[in-house]
Amino acid sequence: MNEKFQTAERHFQSGDFQNALENFLSEFKTRQQDAWLLQRIAECYYKLDRFNDARTFAGKSIKLNDSLSIPHVILSYCAFRKGDIDESKLEAEKAYTLSPDTLDVLDNYGMALVATGDVDRGIEILRRALEINPNSYSLHNNVAIAHLIKKNYKKYLEESKKVYLLKPTLKNASKLLVAYHQRYAFWVTIVTVLCLFLAAIYKFHLLLVIPMYILMFGVWNVVQYIRSKLWKKAIFHLVINVLFALMLYLIFTR
Repeated sequence: MNEKFQTAERHFQSGDFQNALENFLSEFKTRQQDAWLLQRIAECYYKLDRFNDARTFAGKSIKLNDSLSIPHVILSYCAFRKGDIDESKLEAEKAYTLSPDTLDVLDNYGMALVATGDVDRGIEILRRALEINPNSYSLHNNVAIAHLIKKNYKKYLEESKKVYLLKPTLKNASKLLVAYHQRYAFWVTIVTVLCLFLAAIYKFHLLLVIPMYILMFGVWNVVQYIRSKLWKKAIFHLVINVLFALMLYLIFTR
C-alpha cells in the first residue's frame, strides 16, 4: 500500500471524504482493476451525496469482485434515496447473503426490512448489529425509528434516551421530548384538557402554558410532515392546530 493510498485512507477514516476521493481517484488511474479501490471511491461519492457516481463505481466494483458486500450496501442506500424501496431491499439482501456478520451490512439490511414493513425482523437484525457496536449512535437511532413505526412508544423512549446520551445535541433533545410525549400521550391529553377547563372556568391564564406547549409541539409535527412530503397528514394536523389555537385564544380573551 503506497503513501498516497495511505493518505487517502486516513482522510476517509477521519471523515474528510473530498480529500479521500481526490487521492483515491489519483490511485485509480493506475489501478483500474482494483475492486476494493473502486468500492472506496463509491463510498466517498455516496458520503458526498453524489449518488449517480456512487452507483457507477459500486457497480464496477461488483463486476470485478462479486464477493464484496459493501458495494451492494451502497447500491441499496442509493436506491433508497431515489425512492426505490424494493430495489434497496434487494441489494441489502445481496449484501447480507455475502456478509451476514458485518456491521454496515446488518444496519442497512435491518433498515431495509423496516422500510418494507418487516419491522420485527428489522429490529432483530439491528439488535445483532448493536451486539457488534453497542455504542453506535446511528444504530440506536435506527432502532428508535423502528419502534416508533411499530408504535412501541416505551421502547421508542428507551432508545431515544440512548441516542441523546450518545450525542446530546438540540436536535436529539427535541427527539427525546417527542418520545416522552408519545410515551405519555394519554396523561398529557388529560392534563391539557384539565388545564383548559380550569383556565376557562377560573380565568387562571397561567394554566394555558401546558396547552401552549402542546400547540407548539403540534406545529412542530406539521413542519415534520411537510418536510417528509406527507401532505394529507400535514393538512389534517394543521387544521387541528388552527382549531386548537382558536380555542386557546377564546379562553385567553374570555
